[in-house]
Amino acid sequence: MTISHIIREANSEHEIYFLLTAYIDAVQFADKLNCLSEHLTRLPLTGLEDVRGRSAKLVGELDAASKRLDDKVCTVIKEALEIFGAALTRLELFERLSPSPQGTALPMTALGDLVARDLAASGLDNFYSTGPTADMGSELRNLPEQSELLGIGGCYFSAES
Repeated sequence: MTISHIIREANSEHEIYFLLTAYIDAVQFADKLNCLSEHLTRLPLTGLEDVRGRSAKLVGELDAASKRLDDKVCTVIKEALEIFGAALTRLELFERLSPSPQGTALPMTALGDLVARDLAASGLDNFYSTGPTADMGSELRNLPEQSELLGIGGCYFSAES
């Protein structure tokens, strides 16, 4: 299991920031080729906007490294981009799921959209449509056609249009 998988399963923002900090700390000591800029490996992380900014910077650095045909740097940046992307997606999910000042809850369709986006970012979206949850019995085949079905870890949510 990789750090990006653990981040995708994190139960709190605190866990995500802890894991990102551990990753950055490891990169600071292990990145002998200085593949990642100081901006990306500087600590501490200051919040969601910081993670968002570092993710955007990684995209730019990957573009520059690929234009230079620097495969080693591209590999390191892709790994960092996967980790920061997973963290950003998960942090945005927690932000959207947190209660608003008025105390209103997130509509179920929005939750389904967020989970689907998280699955697509992790590359698992096709797994749930073709994997072990694809044929779960007649109760799923008999659902009304107008409801969408999103299967996540054996749990199913109906998101009405």
